[in-house]
Amino acid sequence: MDPQRNHVTRDDLRSETREIQPPSSSSPSSSSGQTASDPRQPRYSDGFTVIPPKESQRRELVATLQKDEEKLQRWTEDNRVTHVHMEPETLGGHMTQAEVRQKQQTNQRSSKLQKKLKQEEQERMRRQEEEKLLQKMKDEQRSKSESLQERQRQEDQKRKQDLKQDHSRSDLDQDHSMADLDQVHSRSDLDHDHVRSNLDQDYSRSDLDQVHSRSDLDQDHVRSNLDQDHSRSDLDQVHVRSDLDQESGPWQCGVVSVVDVSH
Repeated sequence: MDPQRNHVTRDDLRSETREIQPPSSSSPSSSSGQTASDPRQPRYSDGFTVIPPKESQRRELVATLQKDEEKLQRWTEDNRVTHVHMEPETLGGHMTQAEVRQKQQTNQRSSKLQKKLKQEEQERMRRQEEEKLLQKMKDEQRSKSESLQERQRQEDQKRKQDLKQDHSRSDLDQDHSMADLDQVHSRSDLDHDHVRSNLDQDYSRSDLDQVHSRSDLDQDHVRSNLDQDHSRSDLDQVHVRSDLDQESGPWQCGVVSVVDVSH
């Protein structure tokens, strides 16, 4: 924003007031008649506008002020002190001037000591107040610490009781778990024994089966050998008979008996 643009000189104000001011110079008779008709007509002079007050309000204010002043004057006259009566007496007491001077000197000499004593008394009182306040704070803190210790003791006792119950429960749980483990171990041992007995039975059965199979094989082998022996003996008999038939002649017919070799 340009400051020269907002800067207004006194000449500018005067020119503006002249422009606002009604044309009173040209017709003085008309302006006097206008002011007579309107007493509160604003008047312009050198950049200021003067507005006359209301005459009725001004008269009321002046009358009120005059009444208040009269009341104040009457009150001051009524409450004025009329006369002062004092009985005459001898000033200075019962001591002479020399005694008074001597007393002043002694007081002046002992003033430093009295001042020091007064300071010591004030310091003592201040220390007593501080000690009382400190003792009060100590008592409060002690009571708080005692209450806190009591609370902690109660909490510890309650915690111990809870832990004791938890320990008892844990011991019972451990006993139950040990009993369950023993039962499981006993069951597992029984199962192992049963499995072992079953395995032994299976092994014995397999051995018996092998023995039976071997005996069956031996019997079959013996039977096969016997059959072979029988077949060989039958063949020998047949050969012998055939030889005999050949020796006896062609007119004799031999009867060959068929031997059953299906033994």
